[in-house]
Amino acid sequence: MICGNAAGEILPPYVNYKSDNMWSTWTEGGPPGTRYNRPESGWFDTSTFEDWFFSLVLSTLRRQEGKKLLIGDNLSSHINMEVLKACKSHNIAFVALPPNSTHLTQPLDVAYFRPLKLRWRQILDQWKETPEG
Repeated sequence: MICGNAAGEILPPYVNYKSDNMWSTWTEGGPPGTRYNRPESGWFDTSTFEDWFFSLVLSTLRRQEGKKLLIGDNLSSHINMEVLKACKSHNIAFVALPPNSTHLTQPLDVAYFRPLKLRWRQILDQWKETPEG
């Protein structure tokens, strides 16, 4: 999970593994502040979303003044009463994007990940044309 704001500040990554155990070798050498979790499914469930919100997002947004906006997709685990209560008490508006629209409307998907994926694809295509590829 990656979260950032309009000023270009990025929160530390939140990494999920589908695993029964969390191995120390998975958590070594990551960016500072990275948080790791291992939900049974490997996907963000309600518990994982709460952990992400309370451990990374809320601690960051508390330090910022004024009204804040948290934009999320319409995943059911993101509609969480504890998170919504915390948003309300800390002056954070939580907006869920319309279903099946994040590829068009989610700021990070449109402005960051799409160009990143296109460039990475170009790099891989160029590498495949080399003797090493």
